[in-house]
This record gives sequence, structure tokens and C-alpha cells, in this order.
Amino acid sequence: SFDRGNKALVDNNGKIIVVGESGTAENNSTEDAVIWRYNSDGSLDTSFGDGGKVVLNATGDLTIAGNI
Repeated sequence: SFDRGNKALVDNNGKIIVVGESGTAENNSTEDAVIWRYNSDGSLDTSFGDGGKVVLNATGDLTIAGNI
């Protein structure tokens, strides 16, 4: 499997937002869009989504848990 960030920005609170994709190396047709949020120290912000990420899977389902 793989996670790949494509774009990044820093929000007004110093959090780092990365958008990209996640999938399996043997079948790239199952890629999901992903948003990760990091703290200013580079650690994943586990209060965001599910353990620091929000996933929009290839079927169009949005997986969100926690606070965004």
C-alpha cells in the first residue's frame, strides 16, 4: 500500500494540511483521496478525522471521525 501527498499548506493555527491519495501498489485503480493534518511540530494531529486523516474512498464514501 502507499500514501502520497500532492499539496500542502499551513493554516492560520499553524496546522499543516496535506492532500493526496492512498491505495495499494498492486492495483492503483483503488486509490482514495486523503486529507492529513499535522501539528506545527510535524506530528499527526490525532484530533482531526480518524487518527489525523479523512478519507474519501474510490466509491465516493466519506470517512470522518473526530473533530475537523
